[in-house]
Amino acid sequence: MEEEGEGRRADCVVKRIATVLSVAVAAFFAAAVSAYADAHAQKTVRVAFCGTHGYYVGSPTDSPKGIVPEWVERMARVAGWKVEWVETTQAEAVGMVARGELDLVGCVSMHSERAKDLLYTHQPMGLRNTAVYVLRSSPFEYGDLASLDGCVVGMQSGQERIDRIADHLAKHGARCEFREFDDADSLERALFEGRVGAVASEDSPRLSAEKSVVTLPPAPLYFVTPTSRGDLLAEADDAMAYILAGEPDLVRTLSDIYLPFRYKFDMLFTSEERAFISRCSRSNRSFTIDLSPEQPPFKRYDQTSGNYAGFLGALVDELRHATGLSFDVVPPLVQDAAETRFARGGADVWIQYGHAGAGIGQSAISSGARRFSLRVPQACCTRRLSAQNYSDPTARLAVWRHDLRRLEAYSKLGYEARVVRCRTKEDSFKAILDGRADCVVCAYPEARSIISSLNANGKFDVRTVEFMEYDPAYPVVIGPHADMRLAGIVAKAVRAMSRDRIVDLTLRAEAHEMREGRMSPEQIAVLTGAILFAAALALIGVLAVSRRRISKALHKEHMALKLADDAIKEVGRTNEKLKDALAHAENAAMAKSTFLATMSHEIRTPLNSVIGFAEFLSDPKVEQAKVPEYARSISHSASALLSLINDILDLSKFESGKTEGLDIRTGETDVRHLFDEMDSVFKMRAADKKLTITFEVSESMPVLRIAEPRLRQILLNLVGNAIKFTDTGGVTVSATYAGGFFELRICDTGIGISPRGLKHIFEPFSQDMASRRGKVYAGTGLGLSIVKRLVDASEGTIQVRSELGKGTTFVVTLRKVEKIDAPLGADIGAGAVPGALCGKITHVILVDDIAMNRKILSMYCQSLGITDIKAYSSAQEVLDHLDAGDAADVILSDLWMPLMDGSELARQVAKRRPGLPVVAVTADTDAGASFDIAAFRSILSKPVTSAKLKALFEKLERAPRRA
Repeated sequence: MEEEGEGRRADCVVKRIATVLSVAVAAFFAAAVSAYADAHAQKTVRVAFCGTHGYYVGSPTDSPKGIVPEWVERMARVAGWKVEWVETTQAEAVGMVARGELDLVGCVSMHSERAKDLLYTHQPMGLRNTAVYVLRSSPFEYGDLASLDGCVVGMQSGQERIDRIADHLAKHGARCEFREFDDADSLERALFEGRVGAVASEDSPRLSAEKSVVTLPPAPLYFVTPTSRGDLLAEADDAMAYILAGEPDLVRTLSDIYLPFRYKFDMLFTSEERAFISRCSRSNRSFTIDLSPEQPPFKRYDQTSGNYAGFLGALVDELRHATGLSFDVVPPLVQDAAETRFARGGADVWIQYGHAGAGIGQSAISSGARRFSLRVPQACCTRRLSAQNYSDPTARLAVWRHDLRRLEAYSKLGYEARVVRCRTKEDSFKAILDGRADCVVCAYPEARSIISSLNANGKFDVRTVEFMEYDPAYPVVIGPHADMRLAGIVAKAVRAMSRDRIVDLTLRAEAHEMREGRMSPEQIAVLTGAILFAAALALIGVLAVSRRRISKALHKEHMALKLADDAIKEVGRTNEKLKDALAHAENAAMAKSTFLATMSHEIRTPLNSVIGFAEFLSDPKVEQAKVPEYARSISHSASALLSLINDILDLSKFESGKTEGLDIRTGETDVRHLFDEMDSVFKMRAADKKLTITFEVSESMPVLRIAEPRLRQILLNLVGNAIKFTDTGGVTVSATYAGGFFELRICDTGIGISPRGLKHIFEPFSQDMASRRGKVYAGTGLGLSIVKRLVDASEGTIQVRSELGKGTTFVVTLRKVEKIDAPLGADIGAGAVPGALCGKITHVILVDDIAMNRKILSMYCQSLGITDIKAYSSAQEVLDHLDAGDAADVILSDLWMPLMDGSELARQVAKRRPGLPVVAVTADTDAGASFDIAAFRSILSKPVTSAKLKALFEKLERAPRRA
């Protein structure tokens, strides 16, 4: 009776704490959402819809599509706009914005005259590619501009400046007459009807089937706002930065969707080269590329991922896509060391920059290497809103001292720009900002990287210009030991890249270098609420485990007193029994105190970070630059709390004897791939302690029938402990498989474990204090206990050998492990970024008696693009909704509800709407003990995430509808 009384008191304490935490979380979340709603009242923004092919598709009243509507839709979601489309022409739209009759128009190129009346966004939304087209039957050929002399050329009003195109043609001997047309359709009809001999037009599917005589340098396109709307410009800039941080390939993706004809080219591979590509693909053969030397931020090597960022990283991705071959990059070296490595066959391809490898022709490589160059577009960079450029006789041209050959090129082309000599390339750009020079010309990718490194985005007008004889190039060298067919394939792929494609790759690489997007207050509120909810759940779980352990301790104390009472009656045995009883009581009390102290520290540490950074985020004066850092700190602390919860739940299952589904001899695991992952996980931690860590696995190791998440959990615990308790030397991890036996061995040179500690090493909350010698190591003491129970549930063994001061070896052995001959199937990670659904689920019903739970689920559904969401507080309201004949595709229901619980609701729905899926949403890990789970189509466990919800909806869409 006393034990039951103590248990009830512990249950009462748990329930009170849970109630207080739930109320606090709900109050904070509601206040955050209310503050966001007050601060972000929806703003109506009038946006032009101009009907230009690819950039605008359809009509503004019927789901507008195209590059501009796609951008505007994303910006509106981030900034909280209500968009009002106004149909007009491009030329008239620019005038309406200048007069303040429109708020926003896209697809606008940079002109200094326009900039007086408009505000341009800092980030381009894309590129406009303009070419002079003639009919395919005409005699003109590409590059023969002089033959256009006297030709009538048509162009669309407001798209390009006539004088710019006229100057370009006249420079090459073609003086033409120009006629303007109101829209693209009338312009193209004029060409096909013979009213003009050529047209200067941007991308068009009908004109792409004709011939182009010349391609003009691509012009970046921007969004513009009236000069009086600086607030709207700031919102647009922030929204574009946020979007590109999450979707760095958006410019290219939209171009591929709406302008698919832009980058088409014929690689013209020979039959032998196509066969070579096919054989390499079947055999998974890969080739290596060297991009040495490293030049941040222009090309930066990421040691964690083993890939390059920047323009050349994007170029390697393009080579993979264009050739169908697999390329791996090698870590960068300085120029001389890279040349030596390349000469010895350390790489198949070397892509350099500028004249960095000018001496390579005199090296040992010259005897067997094949070399060619990738020409890159040049950029003329002037101060924003400046009308001068390098062709202006009065302009002051900034030139760095090692680029004097370029001056010769300018002289040959007749330019008489005044020269301002600078020490470095960066100094030449600074000269523009300081007003000492008017313009500078260099490779387009390099110009963008220098501007970014100077943090001068928005201060320069950057546009591409024609190729020059002395333009710097990217030397592409095929190694002396590489296959000749590889040389031909790479050369064709590189030379086939058009100027605008290279510029597009630069914009793509630049997007990767942008600052991280800012979190909206709504996202901060949701994240903070979710973290506090997880913290509350963790504390409840800890208190529940504490209650069981306290009850056990009280029971042991009760038994000790009883034994002591009986011992008094037994002459001769009283002292021994009393000592035993006291020892049991002291051990129980010590275990209780140790557990509570450990849990208090392990929970308070991350919870302190969560509460502290949440208070900073709720402060309206918080620095926006600090928001991503605070959010990451909250996320890391939440992960620590969630890991602690999972450990407690796993231990609870084992202690209650529930081992179903814990046999790890299921699923599929590529041990070599998992070891590579573990190597990347622990490499930095070992390096911080100056330890060596080695993962050894045979190349012939097959794919095994082992659950990869559980094997990863075992490795994380054992290898993590090995590094934690090792101060000098290193850690070695090896795996072998033979005859159905899989053996995992982890050896370290750490502090070791005492003989007494070895007896209790696998007990929960056990920590060997004798081996630590007063040093404090963080941890709960749950990891080894969980590993032992996982191995036991799989009919395996775990052995440990240790010597104080010399190290420890753990050996895990699993028997009856099957090997899998078939390759692993593709698997979608749980961390995939959720996107909008495109399936059948459009009407969702939510039912939960707690308003905050309904609000969070509703927000998650909205993030997936679902707009028809009905939320109810009771099961009877849902049944009334169905009885009224209203639409429903899926019902998400809580289990614990007054009057009618979730399982009874599911049974009633099955009677009224057979086949309508009902999904249980619960945080109860053993819901089947209290509810009829068979009545539900599926179970969605809390905490709920967008990824979980999207996976559930996609599963329901694929499943056949039940009768």
